[in-house]
Amino acid sequence: MTEFAKRDFTQDERDALAAKGHAMPDGSYPISTVADLDNAVQAFGRAKNPTATKKHIISRARALNAVDRLPLKWNVSQEKTKASEISDALGISTEPAKLNDKHIPAIDDMHDAIGATKVDQQGKGNYATSTHLSAAQRHLKDAKSVLDTKALNSDTKHVLAKAALGKASQSLTHATREASAPDKSAIHDHNENLRAFAANPPADFAKYNDNHGEGGRFTSVDGTTGVPVNGGHSGSLNATVNAMRDVHRTYADKVRATQMSGKPMSADMLDTAQTKNDATGHLADAITSLQHDDAEAAHESLRNAASTLSGDKAFSSHADTVNGIADTLGKKIGKSLSLNFAEIDFAKMNENHDEKGRFAAGDAIANSAAGLSVHAETKAKQFADHYTATNDKQAFHAANKMAMAKIYADAAQKAAESGNLKDAAANLANAHQTAYSAAKNLESSSNPDTNRLSEKLTMPYGRAQAEAQSAVTQHNAW
Repeated sequence: MTEFAKRDFTQDERDALAAKGHAMPDGSYPISTVADLDNAVQAFGRAKNPTATKKHIISRARALNAVDRLPLKWNVSQEKTKASEISDALGISTEPAKLNDKHIPAIDDMHDAIGATKVDQQGKGNYATSTHLSAAQRHLKDAKSVLDTKALNSDTKHVLAKAALGKASQSLTHATREASAPDKSAIHDHNENLRAFAANPPADFAKYNDNHGEGGRFTSVDGTTGVPVNGGHSGSLNATVNAMRDVHRTYADKVRATQMSGKPMSADMLDTAQTKNDATGHLADAITSLQHDDAEAAHESLRNAASTLSGDKAFSSHADTVNGIADTLGKKIGKSLSLNFAEIDFAKMNENHDEKGRFAAGDAIANSAAGLSVHAETKAKQFADHYTATNDKQAFHAANKMAMAKIYADAAQKAAESGNLKDAAANLANAHQTAYSAAKNLESSSNPDTNRLSEKLTMPYGRAQAEAQSAVTQHNAW
């Protein structure tokens, strides 16, 4: 270190530098030269206000054209980004926050925005592009599932979620390459939004929402103006697209209201988020089916969406709208609009019905799924802790997948409790497949300790899947 860097500044010198913005307001961290900058970086660990101090050091480094002297992990470029200028003007901290469950609504927004683009690409017949967009959505769901689990500590959640976001970005890069020239820009914008979010997750949610656009979402969702359709169901298709947008808007309004109130996300809000995701998944399936002129499959998906929406009072009006779309489509293809009670064998039904008003088989599946949820959560934490201790990437992947298996188990429980055995069995099958994939990750590791973690991992999932499928078969028999 040079003699100048070692020298002490008098209080008068510090005050003069502070007046010029070359030191903090109290005169600390005076930076006039590159040597002073080096000194400030070394002393950063003792800062009483790390966020403000770091911002000051970066500002002085840019002024001295010496950002190369800053720690690489600060990830600072010589030119100040537009995002930094906007953040400064709004008074929002640019200090990166750790990814946590409060970032889930933003991840949902990105997922839905990409989904709208995927629907558009499918309508244009660009299936290679839509496949990569689907992959990006899956990775975003992985990030969300990690942040949503209580089994992991905050550092592990951040690492796993950021890795999933990185994979989503890679998928968007592939999608951009496959897209036709007019569509590359929109997908590139998705990727830029995702990368900016991953690099600097917003920490000040109240301030963020004060300055957030009225739509509360990425504009690409609102910008979708409809998609081509092959058959004669363009009216149903456009109505379904509009219904999906309305569901997004209602959810975004609730999220924005919650965040602006300063209250944490409640369990009810998380249930609403799950309802929105499940319903829009069914609506997306309906859109795809209509694009391929499969009206019967679309009709079933619309009914599933309406049933899902009806379970949350926030979406009750949307449930009516979607049922109306299904009714109109049903008339065209000869589907009845209501059950024919004369054809229902109530005696047979009551043999399989318990006093609480649900199928006994559904209760059994729900209980099994609840047990799997706890098991998956425990394993996710165990594998994440192992990754932290060993830095074994296979344990990292296994932890991520077990967090996803918990999501599937929870979905199976919810479906079974509502009497939807088919969806319950399907979600248990997904939980089993995900746990199986996690076991394969563990088995492929070169670390014997990691290999041993896979023992008997998939047994309870396979057993639950088989029991659920048997229940579905018996249910269908009567």
